[in-house]
Amino acid sequence: MYLKTDDPRFVRDSQSRAVINIDDQGLKNYKLARDEKLKFKQLADEVGSLKDDMQEIKHLLKMLVKQG
Repeated sequence: MYLKTDDPRFVRDSQSRAVINIDDQGLKNYKLARDEKLKFKQLADEVGSLKDDMQEIKHLLKMLVKQG
């Protein structure tokens, strides 16, 4: 059985006395924000990798021009 707390987002389990978060919308918002942050990080990593590749290509082209 759950007991109400001062904060409506939480209840207390009467047996274990644990405080339980029942804010489903808050959990959904957190998961959406976490997923967006992960996608952003992945895109930033990919852009960084592409920049490195472009620098390598640029360096190789300069070497070819000097040799030719």
